[in-house]
Amino acid sequence: MQITGSIIEKGVEELLHDGVRKITFVLTEEGPFPSELPFDLFNEKTALIEKFKVGDRVSLLCRPRGF
Repeated sequence: MQITGSIIEKGVEELLHDGVRKITFVLTEEGPFPSELPFDLFNEKTALIEKFKVGDRVSLLCRPRGF
């Protein structure tokens, strides 16, 4: 699934159990029914968000998974 939107929130990297690193960011999805979507990146993937700042427009590919 491809999602395009603007970053409205970018958290700081957290250190979880067993050395797992996590960062959360939130996008406002573009389109007729915009919504705020949170995303988590883990370990080596946390570097992917470093070059972006709040307000940047981005497109990302993701695989949504439920619980």
